[in-house]
Amino acid sequence: MNKKTLYVFLILVIGLIFLLPPNAQMVEIENPISSDSFADLAYNIIKFIFNVALAIVPIMFIIAGLAFITAAGDPEKIKRAKDMVWWTIIGFMVILLANGIIQAIQEIFEE
Repeated sequence: MNKKTLYVFLILVIGLIFLLPPNAQMVEIENPISSDSFADLAYNIIKFIFNVALAIVPIMFIIAGLAFITAAGDPEKIKRAKDMVWWTIIGFMVILLANGIIQAIQEIFEE
């Protein structure tokens, strides 16, 4: 955007501000997050991530199972499929522990 266009745009915006009648109705925008506090927002984000992770875990088990079936005896592919299963289990445990830790912290601070 060159300088002349920017100046014209700023003059138009300022002019529109002064053209508004003094008793104009203000528009209220509804809260799209539906959270009234930071704690509610954090809880909603954590709940969303937890639900997405719960949906991904079975998909990863299916992918690992398919990788194991299609390995055709290749030791490298079998090891890769076993690693996928183990990392899926470890990730699921981390998600469960994180959710439990967050619940415990919330209980401590609510008292």
